Amino acid sequence: MINQKLRRQVFYSIVAALWGGAIKTALASGQNVESTVPETGIFGGLLITDFLVCMLIVICIILVLLIIMIYIAYQKGTSKKKKNFEKEKIERLEVELQELRSSVQQFHQQLEDKLGIIGAGIQAKVEAKRQELPVRNETLAVSSKIVGANRKAEVAHEIMHQSRSLALFLENYNSLSSMNLSGFEDKKVRMEFIAKYKIKAFSCVNYDERMRQPNVEPVFLDAETTAGGKYWAVKLANQELYYVVPNPKGTYESQLHGTGGMKETFRSNYQEGSYEHIEALQPAEFSYLNGHWNILKPGKIRLS
Repeated sequence: MINQKLRRQVFYSIVAALWGGAIKTALASGQNVESTVPETGIFGGLLITDFLVCMLIVICIILVLLIIMIYIAYQKGTSKKKKNFEKEKIERLEVELQELRSSVQQFHQQLEDKLGIIGAGIQAKVEAKRQELPVRNETLAVSSKIVGANRKAEVAHEIMHQSRSLALFLENYNSLSSMNLSGFEDKKVRMEFIAKYKIKAFSCVNYDERMRQPNVEPVFLDAETTAGGKYWAVKLANQELYYVVPNPKGTYESQLHGTGGMKETFRSNYQEGSYEHIEALQPAEFSYLNGHWNILKPGKIRLS
């Protein structure tokens, strides 16, 4: 587009230059002729000078017209070549597009064929797995039954072991509680029991507050010494909870029963007065965290 405009500008410049040159030449020639030729009229009174000027002007006009015609013919030829070139380009693009469509169709057909083969393989594998599934399910069912039976056996064994351990602990505790010993021998037997079961001791620490307000819940914290704790706790068979019984040393009286937290911890046959012997029928269950004891399940004792 830019080259075409430039050619037009050059052409117009050439035509203007030729036209100006022709006029200047005609005028100069007229002046020379006028200075040398006598003023004699010809062709019905026209001067020779005027005739020559007219002839030069006509020649210049003819030249300009010829140049214009040549330019127009050139433009038509260029335009025709350009159209032919564009037509050939469009035809080439159409051919390339047709080839591309053909390639795409071939690729699509190949892709469908491959997908069909893959789909058939997957379907065959699915059918094979489906046929294997009942056998596998039967195997899993048998395995689950075996695992379930083993787990039940383990749980039953664990419960039995816990029950035996707990029963043995209660038996030894009640035996210790029933002993009527004093002095060094009594202390020795108690220390052996504490060491064997790794006894932890705690007490109710808000008994003064509970004396003023009986409805306040008891607060249980670690005791400074095992002998000084009102409650003994033992952990059996890797349990998270603790089994708790009263400290068998000392007298069970109204203050211990009321403000000391025993009535919330154990169901008992307490009525009034004091008792010297404690028999543990079922231990209470407590949780323990950072020196704090929380009752989970009350126990049961018999006083005498």
